[in-house]
Amino acid sequence: MKFGIALFPSKKLQDTVNQYRKRYDARYSYIAPHITVKEAFEAEEHEKPQIEEFVKSVASKHKPTEIEIKKVSSFAPKKSCLL
Repeated sequence: MKFGIALFPSKKLQDTVNQYRKRYDARYSYIAPHITVKEAFEAEEHEKPQIEEFVKSVASKHKPTEIEIKKVSSFAPKKSCLL
């Protein structure tokens, strides 16, 4: 099974970002705006509780922080070209 770790901004920021995404990304509705912390990785379903506990443990040792968004990007191809 694939897992990943992401941070999701406030609903207000997601709504703002989605207004731009609607114009430029036809697939914007498939996943909410987020910040990837750990890219997708493979683990067994039975390992999920240990993964959750580890993430909670690490997070509990850090204070919340503010993040200033200056640029966003997408994995969608900008244009196709042949070499």
